[in-house]
Amino acid sequence: MKKIILPAILLIALASCSKSADKVGEQNKVLVQKYVDAVVKGDTSSLESFLADNFMNHGPARSDSSNRQKQVDFYKKLWKESWASVNFDQAAIHAFTLAPGEKSAGDWVGVWGTFTAKYKNATPSATVNWHGVYRVKESKIDLGFEFFNVLDMLVQQGYKVTPPAPKAVKPKEIKKKALTKKEAKEAKKKAAKK
Repeated sequence: MKKIILPAILLIALASCSKSADKVGEQNKVLVQKYVDAVVKGDTSSLESFLADNFMNHGPARSDSSNRQKQVDFYKKLWKESWASVNFDQAAIHAFTLAPGEKSAGDWVGVWGTFTAKYKNATPSATVNWHGVYRVKESKIDLGFEFFNVLDMLVQQGYKVTPPAPKAVKPKEIKKKALTKKEAKEAKKKAAKK
């Protein structure tokens, strides 16, 4: 009887841990979904409520990064000066956990979809595939990575890509070397024939 009770208790404990992790994942998905919805709808006044004080976002370029205030100001400026409307056709949202010891360990939510922006000025609209990955800690987003093809967007807006001109090849310096007597005689003969 004791042999059956201990495995049963372990099985119940593991099942409850799994349900707890699933619940956290679902809560995190709701939080990230609300954040994405606020960006898409232009609800910039609520953006700070989703982001941790130490929030950092990276992307789309490797050198692009912003803290909480820069991120909120960025979206406020886009909605005030540029965007007339935004549509996000979401393909998927998925919660996952990176175990302690892994780089960027924690609870994450990934969002995939197609993002279309229409502009207030004469800038043509653009549609890009977009992917955002956000780590959630203590019910706030503390780290984000966003990926989309900036060049694709710019080309849709009329920008032209011009490759750089090929670099002129500088002739290599010719080092003069002393000729042997034989080489000197041959050179004189060739010069005389011309």
